[in-house]
Amino acid sequence: MKHSIKNIRLIVCACILLVALASILLNLGLGTFSAFGIEDIILLCPLGSLESMLASKSIIPAAVVSFVVAATICALLGKVFCSWICPSALIREFLHDRRAKKPASAKRTEDSNAANSITACDKETQNTEQAVDTVSNSKRRRFLDSRIVVLIGALASAGICGFPVFCLICPIGLLLGTFVLMFQFFGGIANVSIELIVFPAVIIVELVFCKTWCTKFCPLGALLSLLSRPNKMLRPHVDSTLCLNSSSSNKCNKCEKACMEHLDPHSSSGMHDCSKCGRCSDVCPVRAISFIKKKSSREIE
Repeated sequence: MKHSIKNIRLIVCACILLVALASILLNLGLGTFSAFGIEDIILLCPLGSLESMLASKSIIPAAVVSFVVAATICALLGKVFCSWICPSALIREFLHDRRAKKPASAKRTEDSNAANSITACDKETQNTEQAVDTVSNSKRRRFLDSRIVVLIGALASAGICGFPVFCLICPIGLLLGTFVLMFQFFGGIANVSIELIVFPAVIIVELVFCKTWCTKFCPLGALLSLLSRPNKMLRPHVDSTLCLNSSSSNKCNKCEKACMEHLDPHSSSGMHDCSKCGRCSDVCPVRAISFIKKKSSREIE
């Protein structure tokens, strides 16, 4: 029986979240997602490292070492943080799957009715327009990534204001902060504070109403994508001898639709954004996608 990468990944993510929360609540000294470590061994968030040095306008040795460690991990494993560690991924994926399942029956009916009314000429025109849109989207993703603009803004604001401004709205820190405040409130440790209302409100805006936060606005994701450009390991590989897109006139494309980063595993373009979530492999009906390239497999360019 094929094990779901998604289930394994979500369990790992949940366990790391529980460890981080236990560290904060029980004062175990393990740190958080922004600063994780034991005693003098501290691994800072790479974005936080840069922001801290820009804010203090000085070179912080621990931050430099932490940034180099993070860059090395990204070069070797890619953007694994975004799907295997980041607690926002749990919320993001849950909401994404709910939105995908909710209109499924209605969408199938609409697609079926539309397909019956489209002529051969219309289909050819539609395919041409989709191809143009794909190329256009690829160019926008590569050269006009809005996350890069937000990243530059986050770094600039830290240097101007003298403190890491983005940390005030970072969903990761806000999520952990909300748990801590709830524990303090219900445990009678502290009174209700405005943060207990503000933190969840900002999280809801970022992850619920702003559905494209991770792919369009997250500066940490942008930085990890830049650091992951040298990464060539654990990328999705499509076996063209099995793939339905190669052997059937009815294209499958389930892998591309399932990707949270809007990537096409049939192409190597933009693969530095792959977070190794494995959703493409999980949904493939013929198991044509693997993250360890086999001799009989090859990427379709």
